[in-house]
Amino acid sequence: MKKMVEFVSRAALVLLMLGIVGCGSSNTPDGIAEKCVDFLEDADFESMRQVATGDMFLWLDRAERRYDEIAKLLGEKKAKKVKATYDDLKFEIGEVGSGDDGKVVVPVKINGQNTPMTLIKRGENWRIEKFEFPII
Repeated sequence: MKKMVEFVSRAALVLLMLGIVGCGSSNTPDGIAEKCVDFLEDADFESMRQVATGDMFLWLDRAERRYDEIAKLLGEKKAKKVKATYDDLKFEIGEVGSGDDGKVVVPVKINGQNTPMTLIKRGENWRIEKFEFPII
């Protein structure tokens, strides 16, 4: 019984430490940029909305409309294949400059093409204001 209590205590401590470490950098410009690229690879536009603000919503709307148009023309199965091509793109995130004025530009390359991402600070959170990713 004592060993089981000790095991459960250690497991809880490890989970707590992982949770703290995992949450630590997610609200930095680097962390938000990485999240955005992960969401883009999955073509998860709804999750991208969670880290967006301003003009970024317009880009997401365009991407979703484009996907809907493709689904109507080609059918849902082929549209999913088109959406899956985001996963095949090669993304590179560069070094982020200082965000002293509440705004930073993150250098991002998609298949070697410069596609900078602009983030602004809203309260305590960094949000993507502009990211002109290719709408496939």
